[in-house]
Order: sequence, then C-alpha cells, then structure tokens
Amino acid sequence: MSRTPHILLVATASVALVAGCGSDHKSATPASTSAAAKPGTASLYGTYERDVTKADIERTDKARSEAGPNQEKPKPDHVVLTIAEGDPQGTITATGSDGFAIAMDMNATSGGKLDLPSYVNPGKGGGAFCGPEIPTPASYSWKLNGRTLVLTPHKDLCADRDSTLTGKWTRR
Repeated sequence: MSRTPHILLVATASVALVAGCGSDHKSATPASTSAAAKPGTASLYGTYERDVTKADIERTDKARSEAGPNQEKPKPDHVVLTIAEGDPQGTITATGSDGFAIAMDMNATSGGKLDLPSYVNPGKGGGAFCGPEIPTPASYSWKLNGRTLVLTPHKDLCADRDSTLTGKWTRR
C-alpha cells in the first residue's frame, strides 16, 4: 500500500462528494441512505469491519508488486470499511487500525456488481492500494446476508487491494 507523507483522515461516517464530471472532489458530508440511493443498493451503505489475516495477504503474493514509490506489503490488521452514498457516485474507504485510509470512488448495482474506477484524491494526501504501475480500476461482486457483507473480486490486478477487500465483513 502506498503511504503518502500526509495521512488521509476519514471519519467513518463521511463521504467525498464529486461536483461533476472532470471536477475535483469537494467537501465531505455524512453518509445516508436517502431516496437518492440507487434502487436495491441502499442496504449496502454502512460501516463494516474485518481482520485482514496473514493468509489473506499470502493468497495474493504471486500477483503482488511493490515496485512503485513508497510501496510496502500490507500487514495483518483490523480494517474498517465504510461504504457511503455520494452524488454522482459513492465511495468505499478502508481504514487500518493506525488511521491510514484509502478511499475509492465506487458504483454499485442491485445485481451485486461493485466497480471501483478511481482513487479519491490520490497524491493529495490520499493513499492508494497499489502504485502507478498497477491499473486503478477493479471490479467486485457484493452479497449482503443479514449483517455479513461478502466481497469477491472479478477483476483486480492490485494484490494489496484484493487481499484487503476480499472476504467477509461484519456490519458495525
């Protein structure tokens, strides 16, 4: 994971809003499940947690590249995942126990598809799972059963993101 000189502090109930296509991200506002949520995705929004284990990290070792600047292999950690509604798109933020957070724009469908097209504020205090040599976009599936969210990768070339996001998350 790339750690920039400034740590992005993200409150678990905040979301970066995008003003419009091609615009920079604007100030944060509380997450909600208002009528603006895409049909069938409102239940996805919330805060989850899980322990990223040594086995999670080792599972992706063959695909891992730490060649970029400030790259290091992730360590086992307790991670909080915040999935927040936004306009025009939501965000997904993974925050480690040290407060280091990585936020990505996301688009979710009621059919269980989760696309992660870009990082929020990369290089401007925001972190990234992988360096610039690894493509940013990723695609996952999501399934919510009670308080358990399961994320499964469909296309993710970033081993650090895969090892962090893939698995069972428990809603707080």
